[in-house]
Amino acid sequence: MLCTSEWLKETAKLSKGKTKNKQASYVPALKASELCGGRKNPAAHEVFVTHFVMPVVGATKWKKEITRRDSKEKELGTVSDEAFARLLIISNYDRWLDIFEKSDGKVLSRGSNVKVKSSVQPLFSYLAEKDKKIEGGCNQMIAKCINKFNEEYQKVLADRKKYAEVDQTLIGKFNTLLNDKVKASPHKVSAIPKCMGMFHNETGLPPSEVAARKRKRNSDAPIADSDDDSKDVSNESDNETEDEQVV
Repeated sequence: MLCTSEWLKETAKLSKGKTKNKQASYVPALKASELCGGRKNPAAHEVFVTHFVMPVVGATKWKKEITRRDSKEKELGTVSDEAFARLLIISNYDRWLDIFEKSDGKVLSRGSNVKVKSSVQPLFSYLAEKDKKIEGGCNQMIAKCINKFNEEYQKVLADRKKYAEVDQTLIGKFNTLLNDKVKASPHKVSAIPKCMGMFHNETGLPPSEVAARKRKRNSDAPIADSDDDSKDVSNESDNETEDEQVV
């Protein structure tokens, strides 16, 4: 939802302002069908990858995949990642838009005390099936969800084969963008949308490296100095031992 709100804030147009009795209305730059329409529309597919596939994969893992230098063919995400991202959009797009409109076009951060309720239920949810009073709602919802995922999976497979060059162009674009960021600021790398802040630390470094640097900053003396001191002490003790033996 957070990534979607960021994208809506940047691109959606206000169609009707908020009134005393009605919430504001926005028109998204792309419909759900366009976001899930595949690579025949490269611009829409780039938005889909950036704001929906990347969060599914995870920013750090996604960035490593794009920038790795081995000979293995790179990919923007697995077929399952892409099919799942499509499923999320198809199921939740109208609900996300409703929440965005009820929050007056604001992006609610994680942990925010502001809670926005939506009467629009996800397309594939137990609540939606229950509201429609369909027998065996939960089991039927699971079956529908699996069938839809499998359907989107097959669509993604066919789309990848037909428009393989689109992904390679996008990979080259993202790779160049990430490498330019590294050159400009080697200690802070982020070619990732603001919404991805929850998926990685702002330095772009592995968590273990960040923790090690923090410990080093908080220590009273540099690690290198302490190592040198220990060597000096050991040398002095060796010298004293040699002097005692000579006497």
